[in-house]
Amino acid sequence: MLKYCIAEIGLNVYAHCITTNYVYVTVNYNGPFQLKDTIADFKKYTSKAIVSKIENGVESSSEGM
Repeated sequence: MLKYCIAEIGLNVYAHCITTNYVYVTVNYNGPFQLKDTIADFKKYTSKAIVSKIENGVESSSEGM
């Protein structure tokens, strides 16, 4: 999803850090939509993808996430 936001929506990512509890991203935005809408879409997509992985039996973050 982050790659999609960069390629198709105009999100510029300068730095990111992914931990077990948080995702930190430093961004700039040149798209036609508001940044808050893009962030909301990213969170929605990511949370659904994670829940799907968990429900399908992926136990380890190294295996599927």
